[in-house]
Amino acid sequence: MLGLSEDGITALVVMLYLAIVLPSIAVTARRLHDVSRSGWWMLIPMTIVGIIPFYYWVCKAGDSQDNRYGAVA
Repeated sequence: MLGLSEDGITALVVMLYLAIVLPSIAVTARRLHDVSRSGWWMLIPMTIVGIIPFYYWVCKAGDSQDNRYGAVA
């Protein structure tokens, strides 16, 4: 496939994974900061019950006032 060895394909997959996952983590932390939650709360979906509050926080509107994570833009 495209003249790549198995190691080359693995390296390409790892680079694409990092290019997608790292910005996703940053965006999720920023979204949680918008609703006055720490970025560590993105780990709560690892519990079955934690999925519900996580989706609530991600879907609700951000704070209209400044919070401890910065000013409202």
